[in-house]
Amino acid sequence: MCAHHHALRVLIADDEAPARRQLRRVLEALPDIVLVGEAADGLEALQLAKSLQPDVLILDVQMPTMDGLDVAANLVSPVPQVIFVTAFDEHAVRAFDLAAVDYLLKPWDAERLLCALERARNRLGQSGMQAPPRLGPMRRLLVRQGDVLRVVTSEEILAVAAQDNYVALQTLSGEWMLREPLGALLERLQHPGIVRVHRSHAVNLSHVRALVPLAGGDSELLLDDGSRVPCSRTYRGSVLRAIEQK
Repeated sequence: MCAHHHALRVLIADDEAPARRQLRRVLEALPDIVLVGEAADGLEALQLAKSLQPDVLILDVQMPTMDGLDVAANLVSPVPQVIFVTAFDEHAVRAFDLAAVDYLLKPWDAERLLCALERARNRLGQSGMQAPPRLGPMRRLLVRQGDVLRVVTSEEILAVAAQDNYVALQTLSGEWMLREPLGALLERLQHPGIVRVHRSHAVNLSHVRALVPLAGGDSELLLDDGSRVPCSRTYRGSVLRAIEQK
């Protein structure tokens, strides 16, 4: 049996109510665990992880609105330790790429879960909350429109423009604002086709129709929706090479 120490604050996320009940029964029987909340889909899991700041997130892989792998990739600091649970094993490599503590196949047993929790406790004891995953490329981003959260896929992105401490995310369906520097967003996306073309702009090369030369060595990139994005001469060579390789 794995040893017990200080209490861990745990959030569980699974779209199946029986699976949540099973987890709840085991967790509530442990004296060193505090169950802080439950989520029934991916978006709710992200919202609760941000507001409750649990030590550990026990996360189903296959859920509506956003799957568990994308939830893990979109977690913001402080990031909890993540234990994936699923009925399928084909996502294991991706799960461990996202620095998962463990990957439990359903039906799991209590002993296996206890050892996964102990592994999470040991990680926390060594380094506290982990840094947000930087292993990608990320497939989906979470954006806010008023009180509504929406999932935007990386393929939908046409261009990104820096605006003070925000970025404007330009898509075929509209524009979305994120409170994040451009460099940090590109690092988080790690999408090989979304590249910086200017100090304040990036584009998705899959949506570039043409490069239009301008005076002084600068250029503009014509996008699928007819809009134009500045491309400075500093980035022009690397952009042309990237377009040729696509």
